[in-house]
Amino acid sequence: DEVVPGTEFDWNINVTNNGPDNSVGPFVVTDTLPVGTEYKSYSGSDWTCNQDQVDEQKITCTHPDVAPNGLAKDESLPALTLVVKVDAAVTDAPLTNTATVTGKTYDPKPGNNTDEDPVTPRPLADLAIEKTRTQPYVVGNQVTYTLAVTNLGPSVSVKDITVVDTLPTGL
Repeated sequence: DEVVPGTEFDWNINVTNNGPDNSVGPFVVTDTLPVGTEYKSYSGSDWTCNQDQVDEQKITCTHPDVAPNGLAKDESLPALTLVVKVDAAVTDAPLTNTATVTGKTYDPKPGNNTDEDPVTPRPLADLAIEKTRTQPYVVGNQVTYTLAVTNLGPSVSVKDITVVDTLPTGL
């Protein structure tokens, strides 16, 4: 997947019980956001999420137990979505999000409790130029033009910007 620096992006997290038994909650997802992203919000039925006060890249989300007997084998919790803002100056690839889930039930295969999702930043700069002059045209006099280039974003321009100004014949 790709993400545009300077915009918000959704990371979707799906928690599934791969068995062999029902899994008892509460279920805790610990998500480590990559540097260059900022946590904004979350959504997901019955999920609650909190940002760590010391490590702001660490988000802990909790889902209560599933009644009456826990999360059955091959069943999934409601999807969890973390909304992050990608810093406008991010250009290094990839940005890798890491999520780990835990529950109260013994897991014979803990190696699949962590997953990573890398995304590639694709900067998008919207350049605009404005050409102005402050004095009127007078035959034989010099005219000064001002060229102002602006990046309307959302990303920082990562390449050199070249301006070509072709003057009309006779100037």
